[in-house]
Amino acid sequence: MAYCISLRKWIVLMGSVVLLAATSLNAQQATGPELKVGALFDLTGFSSDIGKSYAQGVRDAAEWTNGHDGINGKRIKLVEVDYGYKIPEAVAAYKRMVTEDKVLMISGWGTGDTEALREQAAKDKVPYVSGSFTARVSDPSQSPYNFFVAPTYSDELRAWLKWVKEDWEDKSRNPKVAALFADNPYGRSPMNAGKEFAKEIGIDWVYEGVLPGTFEDAISQLLSMQKAGADKQEVREFLFENTGVPVRAYEDAADAEGSQRVSSYQEILIDGERCYRKFHSPASIRLVVAGGTAGKFSAVLGSWAAGPRGSEMVTYPI
Repeated sequence: MAYCISLRKWIVLMGSVVLLAATSLNAQQATGPELKVGALFDLTGFSSDIGKSYAQGVRDAAEWTNGHDGINGKRIKLVEVDYGYKIPEAVAAYKRMVTEDKVLMISGWGTGDTEALREQAAKDKVPYVSGSFTARVSDPSQSPYNFFVAPTYSDELRAWLKWVKEDWEDKSRNPKVAALFADNPYGRSPMNAGKEFAKEIGIDWVYEGVLPGTFEDAISQLLSMQKAGADKQEVREFLFENTGVPVRAYEDAADAEGSQRVSSYQEILIDGERCYRKFHSPASIRLVVAGGTAGKFSAVLGSWAAGPRGSEMVTYPI
């Protein structure tokens, strides 16, 4: 759920929605010196690594707006709740915000809470600006009070599949695509749309792998992907593009193992987080299946650095 949303874009959308809310049936709630905005944040749940940054962005946008005469001279007051990506807590917090705090609108976060509160927000006529771009709330006839600032996950996946098809050079066969996704509403959101579009434009959808909520890597899923039809080079290229060490692991660790060559590392974004690329090239990655008594396990070779800046030898059943 990692996004690069500009402060300007968020402020323009938030300001527009607040003005919409202030002229709606909730207008009586906008008569005081403040405009109350509910804020559902994930500060402690499984998406808190990016949820914290998103929350700070919402706070910064509200602070900037308030520092520039607010909205029609009124300040935004955020009513914050950390729901830890637990849907029942999000629903309970929404009810408190609407009935007790009398907020004009909600700044939501994840796909789970956005989809769960879609019908209630429409019934209450409470605008809901989401950090989720699920296609389930993109139809204004079904979700008239849901707003977000980017293409839906389904449209993003379709755009990528379209590029895969157009960039494919081997005309003797269809390109192959395998999908790894998180085991939550966010991860599952675009899958059906992606499969349908792949079939429509002539892409072989060969594998789907579900990633648990917390994991160190996806080696076992990648090996299953290979068995399903993705060749080793495709697996290597996936690992090369999607494996890195978070930059934060090197912060305040100038003398730590592996830190001496930080200036030569290539920085990339993985799921919205700044990382140093793990491998030099796809060709430098070796996929190993151990033999002997370990023949039923795949092995990942550990690097020379251990701990948060390196890796450990790990085996996975296949």
